[in-house]
Amino acid sequence: MYSFGVADKYEMGIGRRVGGAIGGAFDSVFHHVGSATRLVETVFRSARSAPAVNIYRAPGLAPGLEHNPGIARPPEPGLVKIFCLDYGQELLEERVVSLEELDTLPRPDWVKVRWLRVEGLHPYVVNRFRTLFGFHTLPAEDVLDVPQRARAQGYDEEGHLFVVTQMLVTAGDQEMQAQQISMFVRPELVVSFQERPSPIWEPLYARIRKVGNTRFRRFAGDFLAYAMLDVIMDHCYLVLERYGTQLETLEEQVLMEQGPQLLQRLHWVRRELAVLRRLLWPTRELLTELCREDQSYITPSTRSFLADVRDHCAQLIDMLETFRDLSANLTDLHLSLSSHRMSNVMHVLTLFSVFFIPMTFLAGVFGMNFERLPGAAAPDGFEWFCLACLVIGLGLIWFFRRKRWL
Repeated sequence: MYSFGVADKYEMGIGRRVGGAIGGAFDSVFHHVGSATRLVETVFRSARSAPAVNIYRAPGLAPGLEHNPGIARPPEPGLVKIFCLDYGQELLEERVVSLEELDTLPRPDWVKVRWLRVEGLHPYVVNRFRTLFGFHTLPAEDVLDVPQRARAQGYDEEGHLFVVTQMLVTAGDQEMQAQQISMFVRPELVVSFQERPSPIWEPLYARIRKVGNTRFRRFAGDFLAYAMLDVIMDHCYLVLERYGTQLETLEEQVLMEQGPQLLQRLHWVRRELAVLRRLLWPTRELLTELCREDQSYITPSTRSFLADVRDHCAQLIDMLETFRDLSANLTDLHLSLSSHRMSNVMHVLTLFSVFFIPMTFLAGVFGMNFERLPGAAAPDGFEWFCLACLVIGLGLIWFFRRKRWL
């Protein structure tokens, strides 16, 4: 009686493990099929939503903004907004201006720097600024051809510095968004273009509004350009902190659970970190170019501040590389744990099969329809068969436990 109770317990335990293993295997298959379906849908959706070619420049056009056919058609009302900020050591004036007011916009004598900030891109607007302030046609064309690689280039004949970079913004649970920031910098004038409205400049406006002998009120337009680049780098810190928090959460989830959805989230984080890397490395080269001593459009006093921003960019790149390595390690860990789980499933299924193979053999032999079969006519043959199966089962369980397979 004691032997039968032990066998029942072992068989019930094996049955539960086998049932769980079979169920886990089917769940894994269905999850992987669903993940593959979602991945295909995402690829096709991304392919449909991505523009095939820049709408502002058709292939084969001559270089320069004056060859763009869109410069002859004004934008629709409200599509482009122009903000004007004039400030000196003591006074400051802010207003919203229209395209028609640009030609007659007064400039008082107390104005040290004028900042014209344009929200929205349109060929007519960019060409209007080009002709009014004498900007070079090639950087004016690059304002519209987004996205551009971050860089800084001086144009001595036109007397201005052209700076283009990418601004990264993320809000809540939304995906990371990037937009191009283009700047034409002169000692007394800064003209900036951005694709969409963004609230990131509010802290910068607050610093400029402070009355007193601040650096903004004393320095030229190159310091305003530095401050804009500094704000852009500060927002990169916020973006990286968000992904750092996500990676910490994913690290805990990888150790606690496995599934195709978790692997898909890791893939998205790695993809966006790769996008960040493609944006930050050119920005570091841009800041290095601005910190060169032979850069005539940057004053020595501003160059030291730009060096600080360059150091921040280098620190961001170090953080980014750390996060990329962590995401790759988490992906490898997830795959290793999934393989280990699958190995456990196959281990249980194999033991289950081996456990029933001898019993199946006996049942097959004594179930044959031969007229002469030893023991077929014995009155207690069924009891002997059950006893043999029990002995074989207990022997296999003892063998498996001795080999530490159970």
